[in-house]
Amino acid sequence: MWEDINAEEKRDIRWLVDALQNGTAVLCTDGSFDRNKAPDVSGAGWIIVCTESKKRIRGSFYERSVSASAYRGELLGLTALHTL
Repeated sequence: MWEDINAEEKRDIRWLVDALQNGTAVLCTDGSFDRNKAPDVSGAGWIIVCTESKKRIRGSFYERSVSASAYRGELLGLTALHTL
């Protein structure tokens, strides 16, 4: 879940803590699933942006499962945001 993270400042993410505490963080996620191309893969991308500092952090990941679905892809993104 944390291997493909892209952030402007990977070492200092204090801005993220501040944004969450101050209510200036916007969190967004999107799941993906394509039964025809990869019937056992669900994927998700997510991003968090601070509306005040304009800094952002984003990531993506996937899982292989016999239970793969579009719904599961959406849940993967939410899991990443809630875990963070």
